[in-house]
Amino acid sequence: MARDAVPREDGPVGRFAPSPSGPLHFGSLVSALASYLDSRSQNGDWLVRIDDLDAPRTTQGSEDAILQTLEAHHLLWDGVPTRQSDNQPHYTTALQQLADKGLLFFCTCSRKSQKGLQAYPGTCRANVCSVPDLNAQLALAAGDHRSALRLQVPDCDQPFHDELQGPQTTQLMRDGGDYVVLRRDGLISYQLAVVIDDARTGVTRVVRGADLLPTTGRQHHLHTQLGYTAPSWLHLPIVLNERHSKLSKQARSLAITTAHPSTNLNMALQLLGQQPPRDAHLWSATELVGWAIDHWVPAQLPATPAFENFFGW
Repeated sequence: MARDAVPREDGPVGRFAPSPSGPLHFGSLVSALASYLDSRSQNGDWLVRIDDLDAPRTTQGSEDAILQTLEAHHLLWDGVPTRQSDNQPHYTTALQQLADKGLLFFCTCSRKSQKGLQAYPGTCRANVCSVPDLNAQLALAAGDHRSALRLQVPDCDQPFHDELQGPQTTQLMRDGGDYVVLRRDGLISYQLAVVIDDARTGVTRVVRGADLLPTTGRQHHLHTQLGYTAPSWLHLPIVLNERHSKLSKQARSLAITTAHPSTNLNMALQLLGQQPPRDAHLWSATELVGWAIDHWVPAQLPATPAFENFFGW
């Protein structure tokens, strides 16, 4: 459910982009809440995008469950939720733009051949895309399921600033090398899709988990290659379970219940270094989120890589 329209005065545009591979777990709620408060406290917009490109991982009913969970916790978005699966033409346009610059090449290297390597060694760089018939080549590559499409990266540093983790630098060639933008199964890679989606919807601020920090240099580089202005970044500590493993849908982390949203929100705020009143768990979700917007203090966010003290969710 979208919130009532409220005029904003050049505030940031944030977003939450869950994959519909299962219901939200507590770590997802923490990220969603932080992103929401970060935007709303600055009179900004907050968008929801369903990252459903990886169709084999999509589970029936997950999208509805995710949106219902956000609503139950009074994290109300602006506009209509979008889906990556509707954006294929824009991804193809971006691929053509990169091909026009001579940056794309077909790669037949298997994962097995790359095992143990810190970075892709450029084995297939000679297989540069033919610009005039890129679409035909893409169809051929997708048909034989043997070729991925990689973006050639320069041998240089890609600096960027994270507002919580501080100055960051990715050495593009050393830290992964040429990376895949179209998978051999024909699916657009996360790296390309997220950049296109954020740019098209005017996202100016990305607040998400620190597990995605290592890929941010690539995304910053891709924004530049496509002529976009990269958003500002803020990477939160990730939430760990009792085994000190990241909460994730792949790990079948328990879904959060919507029966007691204020309890969930109160715990999430504490993990985010905020200081809700002692009786906040007794408030309604609407009251607690309203208080959190008015009292959001980013300087109190913990900058550690992970929340070490987890409560057994």
